[in-house]
Amino acid sequence: MKKSLILGIAILVVVAAGVFFMMNRDSKSSAYEIKDGNFVISGSFGTTVKLSEITGLELTDKIPQITYKSNGSGLGSVFKGEFTLEGSVKARLYVDTSVPPFIKFVYNNITFYINSDTAQKTNELFEQLKSAVK
Repeated sequence: MKKSLILGIAILVVVAAGVFFMMNRDSKSSAYEIKDGNFVISGSFGTTVKLSEITGLELTDKIPQITYKSNGSGLGSVFKGEFTLEGSVKARLYVDTSVPPFIKFVYNNITFYINSDTAQKTNELFEQLKSAVK
């Protein structure tokens, strides 16, 4: 009985630590970098986007309502990964909805919404992207 109790507690601690690690990682802002003709999104559910294939780049204060999460995380106001938005729009989100504005663009028929942890950083990133996307 004692061995099984210790084993059970050990498993519980490992699982709890794993869940804590994943939630902590997913709640942090994504990192963005413009490099070698690509826009690199690092962190949970990160991806690389070819700058030459970005269309519809704009700055917006709102994101359509999320109707479905396909592969992502939603912790409070932080959403990362693949979602379906109102109007059946397929989207990749890398946002904290409590910190507008948001950068919106389309790549490979998928709408992206991204932002940084401050409005100033988001505006600066938008200007960098605008200069890089031609």
